[in-house]
Amino acid sequence: MNNYESINDYEIIKPILEEQIKDDALKSRLLSLGISLEQLIEKEINNLKANNTKIISNENNLGFISFIEKPWESGIFDKKMASIQAIGYKTFDEELVGKLFEFVFEQIKEKSIEHLSMRINPKIAEEINFFLEENDFHLIERYVTFINDLENVSENELDLNDIKIYDSDEKVIGLICEIAKSSFTLDRFHADQKIDNSKASISRSEWIKNLANGRGKVIYGLSSDEVTSFLGFREIVSSYSVKYGVIELIAVEAKFRGKGFGTKMINKFLLESKKSGCKFSIVGTQEKNEASIKLYEKNNFSQLKTNLTFHWSKD
Repeated sequence: MNNYESINDYEIIKPILEEQIKDDALKSRLLSLGISLEQLIEKEINNLKANNTKIISNENNLGFISFIEKPWESGIFDKKMASIQAIGYKTFDEELVGKLFEFVFEQIKEKSIEHLSMRINPKIAEEINFFLEENDFHLIERYVTFINDLENVSENELDLNDIKIYDSDEKVIGLICEIAKSSFTLDRFHADQKIDNSKASISRSEWIKNLANGRGKVIYGLSSDEVTSFLGFREIVSSYSVKYGVIELIAVEAKFRGKGFGTKMINKFLLESKKSGCKFSIVGTQEKNEASIKLYEKNNFSQLKTNLTFHWSKD
């Protein structure tokens, strides 16, 4: 036995965090823009401290896992939901992984969690696959992140007069929410057979509503005063003043697809991102969402990284 013990020393896991940051394409991009490795490590540690984190070690090895409850998702799906926010180790060891997940299942029991999610890089997924299979974790999606460096973004020949920025119009947000309810089928909640599809659709509607109500911003398309589409985004400012844009949701109502609204909204988003000082913009989607990938690549996004999403359900 390796005699792993719990410790409360975040300094000791800095080398693990350093390797994870270097291996993460998005964080590597932040490093290239002048944020120091020490600053990113500090941010990662602060995130771990804000969550429910377990660190264990022995003479030769150490690892950590971070667990957080998800109250917003719990309210939508009428079940207590949580996620594993981070996992890492110095050297892969089956006993270490088992003890880290033992902590997770203790939390699940203590907090009556019914659904757990985890998004991790393929390397870790491959190493801990035996444990995921033994404990009924199911691969839900391969989640691909794309990036646009904004280098070629400028006012162009596209007529964007029918693309608007949402500004507190109750009727418009109601129509946008209806589009959201009917437009998504490939996201991780719709893909999970343990999740009610109607509630998965409501989650998309509530998500875009939250962005419109101040969590972010919403762009929408019009055709003869009819709402055709929407794009919800946020501008993230790191603790060290590097800003980047993130598309969180984008959809075009079925009868308006193929008419250029997706491209127009993305162009409007990229212009707004560049004008506000963003260094780059990102968007993520499922690997099997070929239509979205084609749209992003058409608009000068390139693949940045891929992660795997797993779900565990009590029933």
